[in-house]
Amino acid sequence: MWDSFKSIITDRKSKSTGIENNLFEETEKLLTKYAYKVIYVPHEVIEDHNATYNVIYDNKMITTNAAKQLSIPLNEIWISEMWKPTKSTYFSTS
Repeated sequence: MWDSFKSIITDRKSKSTGIENNLFEETEKLLTKYAYKVIYVPHEVIEDHNATYNVIYDNKMITTNAAKQLSIPLNEIWISEMWKPTKSTYFSTS
């Protein structure tokens, strides 16, 4: 999943200031460092929240009430499929 997303961002880098690429790289580093998994779930599952998480960061558990209600496993970040990046997100058709 991340390889295809990274290729979209990398392709865009030559057309941008590099800010978008840097943000992606920093996010990817954090996901890898802490072994977080990003899970895109059906919108109906998380429609009241759009996204939520249950993670350990700097030896502290960081979670939300929504994560507890949804029983999100440790070190997972759930995001509505509605927000899943697509190629059109990064490339203008004009």
